[in-house]
Amino acid sequence: MTVTDKQAYAADSSTTLTGSVSANAGDIVVAIITARSAVTLPSGLTLLYDSGVFASNDCNQRLIFAYMPATTSGSINVTVTQASQARLCLNLVACGGVNTASFFDGSVATSSSELLSAPDKPAGASLIWGLSSNYWSSGNWVTSPADLTFLGTGSAPRNGTFIDVGGGAASGRTFT
Repeated sequence: MTVTDKQAYAADSSTTLTGSVSANAGDIVVAIITARSAVTLPSGLTLLYDSGVFASNDCNQRLIFAYMPATTSGSINVTVTQASQARLCLNLVACGGVNTASFFDGSVATSSSELLSAPDKPAGASLIWGLSSNYWSSGNWVTSPADLTFLGTGSAPRNGTFIDVGGGAASGRTFT
């Protein structure tokens, strides 16, 4: 897998968020979304994963993965809509050399800023890891070993994405 382009977007309070990424014809564009209410995906995006990551009386946060094939080269625009005005984050990754996308079930949930132990992956496999936080942490997401590319907005993103083009460690991975 190669990364053609990657972009991160965030809105403090909105029902829609549009992002764009440059892609080549034949690329797969992966959308990693953190939302605070029910999400409507645009036509062309296929849902891979949708799960609550945090719920309380005043917050119901979701982490969503979806993808679409790029049929032509150029800018791919993605507009995500959520049911009510709230925080909304969108990370887009255009991937080349990939025929399809599938969800690797390695869900791990925790509270606070604990160390997360990630499940092992097949050696040489390309993965896009998604992380979601319901609060502004004191800094960026960190992975150990530090062998992945990070994508997020600002210095303390709620929607963190780590990109492994196949060379990342197969076991012993943690996130904080």
